[in-house]
Amino acid sequence: MERIDIDFIENALDFANMYIWVLDVEETEEGRRFLYKYVSKGIEKFINTKREKLIGTPSFWIDHVHPDDRHILEQTQRVLCREKEIHERYRIIDKEGKIRWVESYIYPELSDSGKLKTIRGYTIDITEKVRLQDKIKRSHAYLYILHKIGLLLLLKDDPKAVIDNILRFLGNALNADRT
Repeated sequence: MERIDIDFIENALDFANMYIWVLDVEETEEGRRFLYKYVSKGIEKFINTKREKLIGTPSFWIDHVHPDDRHILEQTQRVLCREKEIHERYRIIDKEGKIRWVESYIYPELSDSGKLKTIRGYTIDITEKVRLQDKIKRSHAYLYILHKIGLLLLLKDDPKAVIDNILRFLGNALNADRT
């Protein structure tokens, strides 16, 4: 059987805006320490560090996580020994300072004694997917408002009698502070 070319896999992952990673877990007096054992080159799209510099260094990924979403990773660290698979969705601040959405799939590996020894996973950039979902959600909200306005106009003989309701609906839909 022919061996699969690792460069081909790395390029495919890079093209898909994702990277894979493996972390070794060390127990220290301060708590757990996560060290990169492997990280694919796709991480360089996310952060401004060459992957070779990451091997053997403590994980600093949380430093790139949006401050409002860091609790998600902290919660994950608390359940690593109890879960077989963890799925997270959160924002990061990329190497250009832009906010991006990512999904991480995490697979903890335990030793025979039940201690966490390794974490494997992959992270995918889902920014475009989130933007499209938000756009669809806004479109649905606008259509719903138009539906409510249409019903009001159809059910009332005097359109002037419902103008305040129509303006309130439009103001809410557009997040206006006054209409």
